[in-house]
This record gives sequence, C-alpha cells and structure tokens, in this order.
Amino acid sequence: MPLTDSTSLKGANLGLHAAGISVAAGIAYVAFTFVVLPMQSQQQAMATQIADGNQLLGRSAAIRARHVEVAKQLTNFETTFAHVISRIPETPRESEFLAQITELARSCQLRIQRYHPREPVNEGTHTALEVQLDATADYSGICRFLDGLRTTARLCRVTKLHVHAVDTGGMELPIEMTLRIYFAPLTKPAVTETQHG
Repeated sequence: MPLTDSTSLKGANLGLHAAGISVAAGIAYVAFTFVVLPMQSQQQAMATQIADGNQLLGRSAAIRARHVEVAKQLTNFETTFAHVISRIPETPRESEFLAQITELARSCQLRIQRYHPREPVNEGTHTALEVQLDATADYSGICRFLDGLRTTARLCRVTKLHVHAVDTGGMELPIEMTLRIYFAPLTKPAVTETQHG
C-alpha cells in the first residue's frame, strides 16, 4: 500500500474521531442543558417543598390548637352579639324600660323621684334615647342599682352620674344620672323588590 493512502486514511480516521468527539460533546452539552439542569432544578424545588411540608407538619398541632381557639372565640362573639341584639328592641318601649328600672330600684331600696326621657337621636345603625333620672339611696343601694343595670332585659348604659354629698349626716344620698337606651337594632329588615310590568 502506498504511503500517501495510509496517511490519508489516518487523517480521515482522525477527522472522524474529531467529528465523533464533537458530536458526543454536543450531545453531552444538550443533555446537560436540557435534561440534567432541569432535573437538578426540579429536585431542588421538590426538596424545598418537602422541607416546607415537614415544617408545616411539625406545626400542625399548634395550627389545630389555634384553629380551635379562634373558632371558640368566634362562637363566643356570635353568642354575645346575639344576646346584645336581643336587648335592643325595634321601638323605644319607654314604659317597659321604666317598669324594669323601677323594679330594680325597689329591690335596691333606691327611690326614683324624677324620670325624664329626652328626644331620641338617630345614630345611623340605631337610635339612642337618653333618660334623666333623679333618685335617693344609700351608698350600698346606689352600687347595687348600678350593678343591676348590667343584667336588665333592656340594654342601657350610664352616661352621667353625680352623687351629692349631704351635710345632715343622713344615709340617703341624692343622685342624678343619665341613662342611655337603644332601639332599632343593627340588623336591617329585608328589602322587598317592586315588580315592574
């Protein structure tokens, strides 16, 4: 075989090897770029999700306990709200309120001398009515009366209270107080739609 043929054969072999190496390197690059890197990224994302899941799982008992606590608070709030609304009638019912505080005053030995309702004031979600009350009682009776107002069937609060000192040494103390009662509760009546022909 001539030398030139052997040399060109070696050159062709080297060229083929170089081409094969280039193709293999290209395939390796493509595989690394489009297969290995995405798989590594996906593996890292999954590892992060697993770590987050484990952390959440570790806090699950605390989350459940907090959920129970919040649900209990919500139930208590709803019960309190319903109770307050039940103590706010749709109309003023002044005579009913007067009967309630008269009964309370009698049980506390507080003598009502003047009961004077003022004009109702619309406060948007409800209407307030202030009542001026003048009475006399000893210190214990005043305290019992004020405490008893919390449990009356009608929601009311004391906005002003003035106890007069007496120089006569008697046990009866003149008092002036302003009570505020409410009507027309926060719940609104359903609106009836008008049918148009």
